[in-house]
Amino acid sequence: MAASIKLGTDVVWGISSTEGGTLTTAGKLLSVDRKTTAKQFEQEGETGEVYSVIFYDQREEVTCEVLCKIAATIPAPGGTITVGGVTDLIVSDVTVKWKAGDTKKLSITAWKSIA
Repeated sequence: MAASIKLGTDVVWGISSTEGGTLTTAGKLLSVDRKTTAKQFEQEGETGEVYSVIFYDQREEVTCEVLCKIAATIPAPGGTITVGGVTDLIVSDVTVKWKAGDTKKLSITAWKSIA
């Protein structure tokens, strides 16, 4: 059975700023998850209990799902994008979740270091 897409059928992935959840060069952001992470080192004292914790290499990580046309260019790992109000994110992973007709759904993970 072929999928039938109703309502918002004009979607083309574009890497640009966002306005109301839609990428301005077309494409629909379905979800955006944003988190801050850091590597950590736990220093134990002479009793073996944690004496201090060192946090370093802080990152802002964004994962988003995008609905777009089959012909849309998928961002390449290492490329930079702006999503969810975060600029200069480095793309680390792109997954095509599904394809139906002339539409596909992407999951994109990108990050940037926090100074």
